[in-house]
Amino acid sequence: MVLFMANNILTRFGRAHDRPALIPEILPVVGLRSVKEHSRNALIVHTMHNFEITYILNGTMEWIINDQIIVTRPHDVLVTHPNDKLAILENSFPVSDCIFLQVNPNVPGEELQFLVNELKKVYTRKISFGSDNSNPFKRLVDEHEKQDDLSKAMCQSLTIDILARLTRQMRSGENMTPGENSMFQKQIITYLENHLKQEITVGDMADKMGYSESHFRALFRKVSNLSPVQFLQHLRIETAQWLIREGRLSLTEIAFEVGFNSSQYFSNCFKKQIGLSPREYRTALNKTHTKETVHDQMTTIQVMDMHFPVKN
Repeated sequence: MVLFMANNILTRFGRAHDRPALIPEILPVVGLRSVKEHSRNALIVHTMHNFEITYILNGTMEWIINDQIIVTRPHDVLVTHPNDKLAILENSFPVSDCIFLQVNPNVPGEELQFLVNELKKVYTRKISFGSDNSNPFKRLVDEHEKQDDLSKAMCQSLTIDILARLTRQMRSGENMTPGENSMFQKQIITYLENHLKQEITVGDMADKMGYSESHFRALFRKVSNLSPVQFLQHLRIETAQWLIREGRLSLTEIAFEVGFNSSQYFSNCFKKQIGLSPREYRTALNKTHTKETVHDQMTTIQVMDMHFPVKN
């Protein structure tokens, strides 16, 4: 079936009134959705008996899965499990292009069943490739649109390719170690340093790194002794220490500079972490004759060494 609504196009195979899916025992539904004008005709909360895999070609989309908001961008893949509650935020499709396919959780064949079983282990609902992996998804739709006597075999091969890519990408994220994960550490620290003055949530950090919030929290636990919130707090206080030592700003200005909306709350957090209030810390610095040289900025490497110790 091909539906045209204004400049929006839905091409779908496998549902009632659609052209049939080529391998319905494996992929009951395959489709391509192209939204060129913002549409209110969108997904309301619903569940499915199958997995659904959605590859984002273009656009930023906000989904609600089991009451959690997940933001996807190009080359992200949304993976919903059977009986997940799924909807589009505010029931409206933004300008975007995506390819979607439903996967039978009980597929025939050992190789496919192995890959589907791996899919069942994906506790995150978003997998980010970071580069273009759309080719097998596009070819899957093409095979449905331009069918010949080899299309079924091609669709099965492409399905294996897609599931294997998702499994490998999922494993690469779960198996990160501090040594393999320095880029992850550096990216999150750089992001926080550049946005320290702003209100930052764990969801913001996860979105920046291209993970769902639950997946990001799990990855963070693997490389740090602190939670993301604790790490952010420590980074703010350490930056405040440097600003106090530099001596250019008042304590109130420093509080706002490192992201605290209340100077009293800043003072409480500072004392809890350092053992002295900001005022006491500044006084102690003025009294000592062994005041350390103030560097322009604590380097990312120093922060990584302090908060991302190697875990055995």
